[in-house]
Amino acid sequence: MKVQKSRKSLLFLAIALLAVVIAGWPAYRHYQEALALRNAKKFAAKGDFRNASLSARRALQINRRNVEACRFLGRLAEVTGSPEVLDWYNRVAELNPTPEAKLALVAQALRFQAPPYELASQVLEGMGGSATGTVSYCVLSAELALKLGKGAQAENWFEAARRLQPSNELHQLNLASLRLTSTNIDLANEARSTLDRLRMNNPLATLALRSLVADAIARGNLAEAERYSNELQQKSHSIFEDRLQHVTILLTLKRAEFVRFLGTVQNLAATNAFEMHEVSTWMLSHGMAGAALQWLTNAAPTMQESPSVQLAIVECLFHLGDWVRAESFLNERKWGDLESMRLGLLSRAASERHNNLSAELHWRLALNQAQHRLGSLMWLAAKASEWGRNNAKLDVLWQIAQQFPKARWALDELAQDARAQGKTRDLYRVYSRIAASEPNNPIWENNITSLRLLLGIELDRAQQTASELFSQYPSEKIIASTYAYSLHLLGHTSEALNIMENLPEADLANPAIALYYGILLRADGQTQRAGKFLNLAKREALLPEERALLQEALRR
Repeated sequence: MKVQKSRKSLLFLAIALLAVVIAGWPAYRHYQEALALRNAKKFAAKGDFRNASLSARRALQINRRNVEACRFLGRLAEVTGSPEVLDWYNRVAELNPTPEAKLALVAQALRFQAPPYELASQVLEGMGGSATGTVSYCVLSAELALKLGKGAQAENWFEAARRLQPSNELHQLNLASLRLTSTNIDLANEARSTLDRLRMNNPLATLALRSLVADAIARGNLAEAERYSNELQQKSHSIFEDRLQHVTILLTLKRAEFVRFLGTVQNLAATNAFEMHEVSTWMLSHGMAGAALQWLTNAAPTMQESPSVQLAIVECLFHLGDWVRAESFLNERKWGDLESMRLGLLSRAASERHNNLSAELHWRLALNQAQHRLGSLMWLAAKASEWGRNNAKLDVLWQIAQQFPKARWALDELAQDARAQGKTRDLYRVYSRIAASEPNNPIWENNITSLRLLLGIELDRAQQTASELFSQYPSEKIIASTYAYSLHLLGHTSEALNIMENLPEADLANPAIALYYGILLRADGQTQRAGKFLNLAKREALLPEERALLQEALRR
């Protein structure tokens, strides 16, 4: 009896202990998560970015939705110049979809993404609504417009920001900087006067001087640029890019102090891997690949271990055409979080040595390593484009489209390439993906239907869809055109013409519609009127199947 009671007591004790453990486990996990993030910040403060990254990732292993850890890793990637910066800011915007988080992603996309800045454009367009009435949205929209060469659009956004904050002189400075390039001489001179005044204002002095330097360079007045740049170097808020620009001015003017100042810039960058890469890039662009390589390989061993410096060394070797040494260097060690970059560069080196099998293998490994890393994938896409490897770039864009469904810009770029290359089946594949992501969008349903009719695939389905869409949207000209062509293929040309002729003459003259209207007219024997519209269709960038239809109609 006593033994039985003892067993019951032990059982109750075990249950009680288990309950305590279960109750305490979430608190323990939270403690470990917070501790990992605290350690990450301590390592970062000491400049130990590797351990800072490992600690922050430990926090994410415990809680993958830790926004603070993602934001920390984003700032860390920003400091080190890693393409992963876009991954982390994108992750923050997904976990915490506030306007501030989205605008922070836009700011990084404008800094790290290559033109035409598809990610920044997509995020800004997707925000809309009340966000367009905020200063940050206006300023970032203006910056995007400037980078795309849309000066008038940028001016409108800066003006909108100024109206929202009329007392903020920063918006006056932005407008003045933009108007420096105006063809209106009085307006440009007024802008220079505004900047000259603002350069005496301490909070805005560096920004005003930066604009004045750029303006003087654009006008070819390098002596004035040098004067403003010298003044800029003395400001406490001047940045590393200001020093690099000053080096450029001194080099162009063949000043004796050029070598000394370049040495100063190199010394200042010697403890910052990202800045070392920037200096190396500048030297490459000015024909100093050999000197840059020597400087990088003489850097402190700890700096040479940084992927940013290793990337700079490889770029120097590529610039010098030393593919064998580059391949050997790349094979020495892995690059951790930037391993996909190393593999992509190995692919380039192998390609230049005409080792196509190795080039293809390393590119596939690079794509596999970059999985679910938006920044790394975008870097690979940019490099493939730079190296003239269009098919490789398309592979990357497809991977982005598959792994990041919200990255609609990747599909848009794939569609643009397929249309430009006349690859109708590839275009059909892209449109199918877009239509699947927007199931209630009649325009995309119509686009798919139109391509099915052109390619002669799933015709029954295409004709049924064309009829259903027209019954719902009879006044939509593109949908009407597709339905009319489907009727023509069924032998109902007269009915098809009746539908088309209900459209305004201006719509019929649209080259995209004129082709199909011309084909119907020609089939109906209205030769003279058909010729007018078929000639209009020649202005359109047609797909191969459309060109064949046009040529056939013209021959007949």
